[in-house]
Amino acid sequence: MTTVRDCVLITLPERQWAGGSWIDTHSVLHSDFMCRRIYYLYGIPPQLMRGSHAHKELEGLMIAVSGEFECVLKDGENELRFVL
Repeated sequence: MTTVRDCVLITLPERQWAGGSWIDTHSVLHSDFMCRRIYYLYGIPPQLMRGSHAHKELEGLMIAVSGEFECVLKDGENELRFVL
């Protein structure tokens, strides 16, 4: 059974050049799991809570493209909190 203890924080490789910076997600998305859906959430008011539902079998990747948000993961016994 998967638990919140199976979750890990990863640092995506940042590349810089004279025209700006970019992050390569290709190696992460294609080596760790099969990416089937991508959701972009934006314009969410700070006081609004998103999610609040369960996925029994799911591997996911969350990226804070701009700003930050708090993640609270629960598996019924354990809780993991972190800020992206």
